[in-house]
Amino acid sequence: MLIKPALQQQVVQVLICLALAALLSMLVSATVSSFFRSTAIATTVSYGILIAVFGGTMLVWMNRDAPFGYEVVENTLRLNPMAAALNAMQTEGFESYNLIPSTWWIAGISCGVLLTVLYGQISD
Repeated sequence: MLIKPALQQQVVQVLICLALAALLSMLVSATVSSFFRSTAIATTVSYGILIAVFGGTMLVWMNRDAPFGYEVVENTLRLNPMAAALNAMQTEGFESYNLIPSTWWIAGISCGVLLTVLYGQISD
């Protein structure tokens, strides 16, 4: 931002997306861990969910225009805060999608639900 002040809004958007991705990952892991006694099972389930959210949405993006249309890809990418960060950076292949602020809302609501479930699970 100091080198090129015109990019300030873009940098802030990317940082918000990365913070939401980190928060979502942490809450998924903590919430899933509260349901299992075994660390190995909890880790496996957490990684499975995170791979589905981050990797699965990117697989849909990779197959854009083949079996998946524009709207399906855009709606799927809204589940992934990392895809929103790539969109904010105007990375090739992501610049045509409108992911911000809908991705922020989805990630924020997901974090709220996960936090509520986690609180309910550990308060018993």
